[in-house]
Amino acid sequence: MHEPNLLQALDYSVLQQCMHCGMCLPTCPTYDETLHERSSPRGRIRLMREVADGRLDVTAAFADEMSYCLGCLACQTACPAGVDYATLLEHARGEVERRGVVGGWRRRGLRWLTLDLLFRRPWMLRAVGRMLWLLDRSGLRRMLRRSEIMRAIVPARLWQLDAQSPPIRPPFSPGRIRPREHRDDANRCVALLTGCVQDLVYPHVNRAAADVLLANRCEVVTPPQQFCCGSLHAHNGELDLARRMARHNLDAFDLDELDAVISTAGGCGSHLKKYAHLLADDPRYLARAQQWDRKVRDIHEWLGEDAGRRLRRFLPPDARPAGRTATD
Repeated sequence: MHEPNLLQALDYSVLQQCMHCGMCLPTCPTYDETLHERSSPRGRIRLMREVADGRLDVTAAFADEMSYCLGCLACQTACPAGVDYATLLEHARGEVERRGVVGGWRRRGLRWLTLDLLFRRPWMLRAVGRMLWLLDRSGLRRMLRRSEIMRAIVPARLWQLDAQSPPIRPPFSPGRIRPREHRDDANRCVALLTGCVQDLVYPHVNRAAADVLLANRCEVVTPPQQFCCGSLHAHNGELDLARRMARHNLDAFDLDELDAVISTAGGCGSHLKKYAHLLADDPRYLARAQQWDRKVRDIHEWLGEDAGRRLRRFLPPDARPAGRTATD
């Protein structure tokens, strides 16, 4: 008897949410490009449901369709039924990796180097960042780009990625932000997530975020030993690695002292709010993950809420939102 796949292990109602109404089609870049039903969100959900029902096997063709999705989640915002497409896609990709239907030593080596090695070790990721910065500063990177030998060795797709990559900007966040910064009149305490790629290429944004939070009377806690949020791992089907990263971050913060956990990286935000779902089967971490989910905010969310709190204090009682008080 076959072991149940990850899609079969899901609550089946998640798979049944899709009404196949087609509202997602105009928002999907891959469907817009191909006009193939299988390359639309509802088409992929249909494939996932067939796998969950045991009527379709997980093959290389299924894997290709799941990887062809950009994961932009534009379909999720357009869906009138509230389909949790992100969870479905992560589990489908996880099943692809579990079955090993796509591979090759190059792919396995690259995934091990990035997802398992670099993005699980912040010190190593920063070391690579410093090395890339030195290559840029010395001019060696430009020389390598022009080298015919290097162009013959390195795959063309990596050269394309290299050309699109933003510059590395040391010093990184720990060199710009102290572990705890406060002002005498602070009335809230928030944690600032520095991210992984965010820490390498946008540390100045993290510093600016800390300044804005301080200006809004927040004490800012920024542990130097933070970890990747795990979104890269979850989106690439490595759910076990994503769970490990979530546990690392939960251990790095004292949630009881925090009013909010602030993220400045939009790509991480949706995943950071799903730790409880990710760790639903982990009794040691579930309660803390639920507490984390309640406190995670994108910085714009927090500043908007904060402005609303301050504004309500100056509104007359009859102008305040129903059920709210001046001290909410």
